[in-house]
Amino acid sequence: MNLSERFKVSGPNIVHEVIEGEVVIVNMNNGYYYSSENIGSAVWRLVERGSTYGEIIAALAARYPGSSAEIASATARVIDDLRDEGLIIGTETGPDGPIPTDAFAGLDDSRFVPPQLHKHKDMQDLLLVDPIHEVEATGWPNRKGESGGG
Repeated sequence: MNLSERFKVSGPNIVHEVIEGEVVIVNMNNGYYYSSENIGSAVWRLVERGSTYGEIIAALAARYPGSSAEIASATARVIDDLRDEGLIIGTETGPDGPIPTDAFAGLDDSRFVPPQLHKHKDMQDLLLVDPIHEVEATGWPNRKGESGGG
C-alpha cells in the first residue's frame, strides 16, 4: 500500500449516491450495483473527493478509537475491492486542504467497524436493458451509429 496513492471514481458510467449513511454505486458498464454502509460510505466520499490512502486512513483514525493497524488494513481491503470492481482508479491530482467533516455526516462515532463492499447482481438484466447504453453522447433519440443532425 502506497500512502500517497490518490483515487477517484473511474468514470461517468459509475453512478453513486449516499443515502442515510449507505453508499449505493451502480456500474453501468456491467449492470452490477454495490453498497457499503457507515464507514464504507465515508471511505467512498473520501475517494470521491480525490483523497490518498494516507488521508483516508488518517481521517478514520482521527475519528474512531482503535488500532491504527486495524483501520489501515480494513481501509486497504475496501479500497482494493473498489479498485478490483473497476469503480475507482488512481489519479495524479486531488484537492489540497483538510478533509471535509461532511464525509462523516450521520455516521456513528462510537467504534470502528471495518467497511465492506457488497456486490449485487440481481438487477443486472434491468440495468443493462436501459436504453442509455444505446445512444450517442448527444443523447436520446440519437442511437449509436446514427447521425445526430436534424
